[in-house]
Amino acid sequence: MHPNLLKIQSLVIHGIKEVRSMEMARIHHPELVATLVMAEKPLTVKEIVQRAEVSQDEAEKFVFHMLDKGIVAQASLIDSEGSRAYEMVGDIDEVLGAVMKSRIDQFVDQLEQKLSEAERLLESSRSEFDSFDFLYSRIVETKLRRLRKFNSLLQRRSQIWDFFQEAGPKNIQSPKRVEIK
Repeated sequence: MHPNLLKIQSLVIHGIKEVRSMEMARIHHPELVATLVMAEKPLTVKEIVQRAEVSQDEAEKFVFHMLDKGIVAQASLIDSEGSRAYEMVGDIDEVLGAVMKSRIDQFVDQLEQKLSEAERLLESSRSEFDSFDFLYSRIVETKLRRLRKFNSLLQRRSQIWDFFQEAGPKNIQSPKRVEIK
């Protein structure tokens, strides 16, 4: 088999394999997300540890990671020990939807690059193919077209998500948290 056909196989395999490395559908520490979502007030790391039954180190890493991603925010509340409290930013469906959309967009872009590179490689080496390679290249073209359709479908879904986010009710506000003492 022609070396470029082997490269094309490798490009497509690695492009699809990257989905796994992005962990598109996986939420790290769902118990910590649920703890913050269901909290009646902003929580300190100590309170998160107690409620989610995780280690201090896990809770701190989670909070700082989520702060960095903009999913969790520091509340103005400071407890009697001087510890900062944290809360989720926005509604959970918006937060998780934005994370998933970001991951899908990243996957679509990466797969598009791999498919374009594979198509260029196929086209540039076509004149060097023997009869077997030529027949196999036709099969590869068909498979690349199918993958491109799949990628287009994901891209359209992402665009539909954007449309509904922009067209959603703008004047409806989430209920405010009320602290009961």
